[in-house]
Amino acid sequence: FRKFKATNFKGDVTLDNQVLRANPITMQLADGKMELNFSLKNVLAPVAPMQIEAKISNANIRELFLNFNNFHQKTIQAENLRGRISADVKLSASVDENYKLLAPTLLGTLACKISDGGLMNFEPMENMSNFLFKKRDFSDVEFAELNSNFSIAGTNMDISRMEIQSSVLSLFLEGRYSFTDSTSLSVQIP
Repeated sequence: FRKFKATNFKGDVTLDNQVLRANPITMQLADGKMELNFSLKNVLAPVAPMQIEAKISNANIRELFLNFNNFHQKTIQAENLRGRISADVKLSASVDENYKLLAPTLLGTLACKISDGGLMNFEPMENMSNFLFKKRDFSDVEFAELNSNFSIAGTNMDISRMEIQSSVLSLFLEGRYSFTDSTSLSVQIP
C-alpha cells in the first residue's frame, strides 16, 4: 500500500457494530517484526476514535521510515538513517471521514532502542561542524546504542532526557519537539 510493504501478515480483523478491530496482527516489516493491536470505533462517523498498540522488533530504521512515508515529517528522512530499531508504541487519536489522522487529538507514548545507528548527510548535524569541533566530520555520524522515551500530545513530542554517544561527540538531549512551531530542546555537552 503506497510505500508500505509487509510479508507474513497474519491476524484477525473484525468489523462488528461499527467497530473495526485488528488484533493480534503480526507481520515481517522492514527486515524486522511488528505486532499490532488496532481499533477504530464508529467507523462511519465524521470523526472516529482510534487506538494503536504496536511492538516493533529489530527493524531496519531506514526501511521503516520508507514504509511509513517518513512518518509525515520532514526533519529526518529515511536516506539520513541507518541502524536497527525496536520500539513499543501506544497511540490514540481521531480520524476524519477520509481516515486522515487529526493531529491535535493525538496522544501516546513511544519507547525505543536504536542499535548500530547512524545519521548521514543530515544538514543540521553537518552545520554543527561550522561552530563546534571544526575538524570532525559530521556528515556520517555513528551512534552507540540509543534508548529513548517520548510522549506525544497533539503536534508536540516530549523527549525524556537521553544520553547520545556518537563518533563525533557525546551529549544529553531533552525537551519538546514540535511538528508545527514550538520546538524547545535542551542540549548539554559535557
